[in-house]
Amino acid sequence: IKLFPTRAPPRKPKLHEVPVRLFDYDSQFDQADLRDLCLSRVSEHINNINHVQRIIDLCDVDKQLVLKTLEHLQYYGCITYLPIFKFSNFYEQLRGVRGLVSSRFMQWRCQEYVAMNANDPPLVKDLITLYSSIDSQRPFKEWVFEHQDLLDVIDLRQMIIRLVEVYPYVDEDNRQLLVDKSGWDKSLVEMLDGTNSIDSIALATGKDTASLKGKFESEADLVELIYR
Repeated sequence: IKLFPTRAPPRKPKLHEVPVRLFDYDSQFDQADLRDLCLSRVSEHINNINHVQRIIDLCDVDKQLVLKTLEHLQYYGCITYLPIFKFSNFYEQLRGVRGLVSSRFMQWRCQEYVAMNANDPPLVKDLITLYSSIDSQRPFKEWVFEHQDLLDVIDLRQMIIRLVEVYPYVDEDNRQLLVDKSGWDKSLVEMLDGTNSIDSIALATGKDTASLKGKFESEADLVELIYR
């Protein structure tokens, strides 16, 4: 009798999330895996940059097959998901990052993880300075401009930070008021129920995040932006 560890069931990936490889799993595929055309195509486009919708577009494979393949890879611990990285986003540090001050192991792992070049890792004191100065109330690009001198050796996409997502919300009583206004589609207004982030709305409507945020802010008396 063989005992195998139980795994949590995979969740359905969101179209605006970016699949990130946790290790080089391609080298561990057997020949049967390599003959799986969908798996081969999906893996080819997982580069830690492409979001799920972009991978679907590039694969030229049925959308549901791509999503099932990503669920399969997540289930076996090959990938995880991160939000799309944008300099206009708002980010905050994770609680665990505070361990940088006291844990030598965490310092070493963080240096290794965020380094642009393994032979030239950032200094621990610089990492502590950077993480302690992240402000969730300002766009990430402002933080980058202030700390350019410390960022030359750091891959910003690898920073251990949490995205503060923006969820537009319009009260049901006010949705018709928006629909009646010029430039407001009913399908867009119906998505403003507080459960859809701006990134997901942007992908669903084919619009860019910045213009949508500006549109919502222009109707601040009707549209509430919830940050969480």
